[in-house]
Amino acid sequence: MLAVAFALGLMTKPMLVTLPFLLVLLDVWPLARVPFRVVARGGTARRGEAAAHCDGVRGGRHHDRRATAGGAVRTSAEVPLAIRFGNAALAYVGYVRKMLWPVDLAPFYPLELSLSAWRVAALRRGTPARDGDRDPCRAAPAWVTVGWLWFLGSLVPVIRARQVGLQAMADRYTYVPLIGLFVSESRAGAAEASERWRVRPALQGVAALLVLGGCFVATRAQVAFWRNSLTLFERDFAR
Repeated sequence: MLAVAFALGLMTKPMLVTLPFLLVLLDVWPLARVPFRVVARGGTARRGEAAAHCDGVRGGRHHDRRATAGGAVRTSAEVPLAIRFGNAALAYVGYVRKMLWPVDLAPFYPLELSLSAWRVAALRRGTPARDGDRDPCRAAPAWVTVGWLWFLGSLVPVIRARQVGLQAMADRYTYVPLIGLFVSESRAGAAEASERWRVRPALQGVAALLVLGGCFVATRAQVAFWRNSLTLFERDFAR
């Protein structure tokens, strides 16, 4: 029954192809069924395998014929690979920024066909250096590594390395990916920080109320824009 449900889900939502990868991460943390060092050593390889598997699922012949015939899939001449991967990196950063402070949300984010020099430089500076003496995955706690691998891996099918359409990103893609960051950073991260710094329960409650209050204010502002199609697109055109 589970296999049938998974097959039906794959036919409706390409992002579901990452589900086996996410289940392995849950076995690492918090279930602790798989040793953390297995993921710490092979995290990059697993992301590559997930990306290849997702490209294979989405790149089937039937999908290619249908998408190409409709003009949805962009060729390398229309959108070069450098632009695709540059926008993919910007999308990852944009999703995290909108998670931390959900402002400037829009129903459509146009694809940028040219990246400015300062954005390229920021991406290069933001890429961690890799050497044989220091492994960022191995140095980080389990909940940090699992949370980020959940976020990065589950976005692979929709990160636009294989460009379909003219949008660079979409807020609806983050429903599943952000679970990893929310659970690991808020539940485990906040709990560990509170124990380390010996924060009193009363102060923890005040901090939680402040965070929820900020979310309430941001949500109230967004609901006013998303009231109906007219208010939504009037605001989008005015941006």
